[in-house]
Parts: sequence; C-alpha cells; structure tokens
Amino acid sequence: AAYLCACITIFFKKKRLVSGIVSFILIISVIPALGVANTVVAAKEYQTFNQEIWNDPEYYNCRQYMIDDLEEKHKIVGMKTYEVKDLLGKGTDETSADGSNKITYDVGVSGLWHKTYILEYDENGIITKTYTSVD
Repeated sequence: AAYLCACITIFFKKKRLVSGIVSFILIISVIPALGVANTVVAAKEYQTFNQEIWNDPEYYNCRQYMIDDLEEKHKIVGMKTYEVKDLLGKGTDETSADGSNKITYDVGVSGLWHKTYILEYDENGIITKTYTSVD
C-alpha cells in the first residue's frame, strides 16, 4: 500500500500531498510492527536452552529467552562454578563492593539497555542465586 501511494505521489501531481502523507503514515506504522513481530518470533524460537546457540556470539541476544528453560532443566542454583562454566562458557568473574562473588553473562539488549545474567556464588564455589539485570 505504501509503495502504491509512493507511485501515485510521483506520477499524479494533484494527489501528491495526500498520497505522500498516507505513504508516510503507512511506512511509519509498519516499521515498529515488523520489529515487534521479529521479537516475538525470536522469543518463541529460542525459548528452549541450546548450549550451541548460547555459546555462539552471533546469537547472544537470544540468550535472554533461554534463561527460564536453562534454570528449569539444569538447576543452576546449587551447581559448582566450574560446572556452570562448562555449560555456559567462561563468563566474567566479578567481586561486588559488598564482597559477593559473581559470574556474569551478556544475554542481550532490552530496548536501549544492556541485559546481564548474574550468578552469585559462595566461598565454596556453589551458585547460590541467579537473576538478570538491565543496565
């Protein structure tokens, strides 16, 4: 429809303004709809944890959709850090100001913000808590 209106705008002088406005409105309304549709399709397709996809940098944005399935299937809380790293890859080791130890994984982007999967572990190297953070 937008293409048709653009053609009318180019070839028919009297209807240029109306067709131009209609074309603009159609194009502006279609672009966000395509973005939402893409997100829904990606979310459905990648909801099941897949170690190969998780560790492929090309698909890191899909990680955020796998977390629920990952935690359900692998019972991350209670695992040792080396087991988690065998499953999910190296991650980034951090120590917070409060003294808690963490392994973090980039899991994608949520709007304009960066999303991180955080696994806290105790002095014995056992995961005690998991959560996501949006920065």
